[in-house]
Amino acid sequence: MKKKHLIGMICILYIFCGCQAKEAEEAPLGEFRAYAVMEEKRETLFCSDPNTVSERFLHMIEEYQNDDIVGYVLIEGTNVDYPVVQAQDNSYYLHRNYRHIEDIAGSIFLDYKNDIARGDRQYILYGHNMNADIMFHSVRYYVDESYYMEHPYVIFDTLHHAYVFEVFTFYMADVNEHYYIHVNWPEDVAYKQYLDKVVDMSYYDTGVEVGVEDVILTLSTCTNISDDTRYVLSAKLISIDGKPVTEGAAATPRT
Repeated sequence: MKKKHLIGMICILYIFCGCQAKEAEEAPLGEFRAYAVMEEKRETLFCSDPNTVSERFLHMIEEYQNDDIVGYVLIEGTNVDYPVVQAQDNSYYLHRNYRHIEDIAGSIFLDYKNDIARGDRQYILYGHNMNADIMFHSVRYYVDESYYMEHPYVIFDTLHHAYVFEVFTFYMADVNEHYYIHVNWPEDVAYKQYLDKVVDMSYYDTGVEVGVEDVILTLSTCTNISDDTRYVLSAKLISIDGKPVTEGAAATPRT
């Protein structure tokens, strides 16, 4: 499948609805937090300079009076166009906006386990599926392959860098299975099994290849079909600060 090559940004998203708090908080973490093993991969996964914050985000942090802001997510041509925050858990921003004010729509937030400075194999963003077509409601439209073809890229700016991800799968997940909400896999074989699984579950074949050297971004939101199902959109890193990534995470430049 041929697509226009978009150059721009990266990291990972995972959409989160209020009814998603359960899987985010209860997922077993120990088996996938073998950071001693992951140290061998830091050279390729690292993509941020924690000492440098772009002026854009300094202004945004000042505007919202919120130093939890860590990024900005955009899918061009959709209503996904929001700041991204990160708290010490995956509950705080479920029903709080970017100014810490209680709001049923909540905020778009990065999984508390992710570290934009250290680098992870998967970055996860959470957001509500609101009927007013705000937050991550637009993700549900990826059920239609033609919608995917019109919106194949996810842009994610962080405090330090600009990234672009290319969508490779869209599927419905069962929240009782926690395979899709980990940020790291200590072994390539486990990561490959995960990637193969979510590609096989896709509603359609995107034709985008993904492998163990890729860093991915995952978005997910409630389906509003049942409390136990989520729509999940995953994309792989293709660009950092306007420079194409041609060989997965191995090509990620260190700052």
